[in-house]
Amino acid sequence: MVSETWTILSTNYKGDDTILSTNYKGDDTILSTNYKGDDKIKRMRLQTLKRQYERLKMETTNTIDVYINKVLVLTNQMKTNGETHSEQAKVEKILISLNPRF
Repeated sequence: MVSETWTILSTNYKGDDTILSTNYKGDDTILSTNYKGDDKIKRMRLQTLKRQYERLKMETTNTIDVYINKVLVLTNQMKTNGETHSEQAKVEKILISLNPRF
């Protein structure tokens, strides 16, 4: 994608090519610096997700599909931030916190 964008830019741009190459290198450095992922932010986000996961219970208005989806979304977000849950842990969470009518 970057090479395609670069080709489009260099083809459509009729001015000084050194400006394009200088700006591109600068942007690449900025992106790699900004998106490394700050550990403090990740820890805080993970803490918030853990709290939501622990407090999650099936509401009386929810269907099983909706509740399972909520559990999976939270566990996937936690996985993105560095914590994994086994399939067994997910199933236990779902079964323990199901509505009594199930």
